[in-house]
This record gives sequence, structure tokens and C-alpha cells, in this order.
Amino acid sequence: DFFAVVTRKPQICDFKPVVVEVALARFKNRNLEMDSPVTLLRFANRVPLQFDKSGCAITWAIESVNWKSYGLQQPKGSLPLGPYIFAVSVVSPFIKFKNASKETIDASEELVAEIRLALIQAGQKLSRHIKSELKEADLERKLQHIEQFGPILVEKLAVIVNAPKE
Repeated sequence: DFFAVVTRKPQICDFKPVVVEVALARFKNRNLEMDSPVTLLRFANRVPLQFDKSGCAITWAIESVNWKSYGLQQPKGSLPLGPYIFAVSVVSPFIKFKNASKETIDASEELVAEIRLALIQAGQKLSRHIKSELKEADLERKLQHIEQFGPILVEKLAVIVNAPKE
């Protein structure tokens, strides 16, 4: 029910050009559990990275963002919780991998900072969406309250002012 995409302008990280793309999606009516970590999809040059998630620059950048300020639950030092999918892509002709299997992006400070900025921009969009949902739910609750007690209030006011029954 929510989708945000952020593509950062090309930046120079470790003397190499890098473009970071982030997509956040929320699925309310899916089988994704509220207490499980978000689903993380990592890409290097738009090729999925499937193994060794914990040592990757993308994972470190996601864990470094304070997702509580954007309306998500997050245990200290780990991925946020909820029915979300985070897709992060790092595009560069010179991606520095940790090992020869090319399953983990090496975490330099500049690259983690760039990924973090893209995540923060997407998180701001998510926060606006969550706040508008909460505002709508609060208005709905207030309207239900008025609908519940409105007839009683009108009836008692009519008794107080001795108005005719009609």
C-alpha cells in the first residue's frame, strides 16, 4: 500500500563514481509479519546479492539509520521490523567487493554515508505517509465518537430547553 523510490545523483565515493538507488515498499495485507525484520534486497550493478548479508555496506547503512524517527520499530543495532521490503542498488563501474565471490560490497565510510542519505530520503517519504495514515485514523475515531454520542446529546439538549418532541 506504500512505495517510495529515491535515486541519488552520481557521487564520487573512494575516487569512483557511484549511483545509489533505494526503494521502500510496505505490504499491509501480505503474510509478512510485523515482528520479523524487513526483507532486504541488495543489488550491485542491478545484480542481486544473495549471500553474506551481515558484512555488506548496504546492511550497515540500513542499520545505521534511526528508523524509529520514521515510524518503524527497530531493535538496537539491527534491521527495522515490519512488513516492508527495502531494495538498495549500488551502481558503479568499479564496485569494491569484500571477496572474490562478489556477494558483499566493501563498506567504506563514503559509500555507507551515500547509501544512508538515500535511505533517509526514502524514510522521510515513508514517515509522511505513516503520519497521514495516523491523522486519518484519528479523524475517523473522532467521527465515530460523535456519531455514537451525537443523538444522545441532541436528545438531552431538547429536554433541557423544553423543546417540543418534533
